[in-house]
Amino acid sequence: MNDERYISVEKSIINACREVKEMRTGNLPEPVLENFFAEMNNLIKQEKINANYTDKAIQSRR
Repeated sequence: MNDERYISVEKSIINACREVKEMRTGNLPEPVLENFFAEMNNLIKQEKINANYTDKAIQSRR
């Protein structure tokens, strides 16, 4: 699998540790749980829209 969207687990952990360090020093704001839920809801809505679009495109080919 050569998908450039994904990073290695090692890089992911390193990046997460850097983010935590930046939050502790006050250079990066700590995440807010409500923002996380809002972002997840938006992603779910977008995925539903994409799924409907794909379904309609496939149906039109039949």
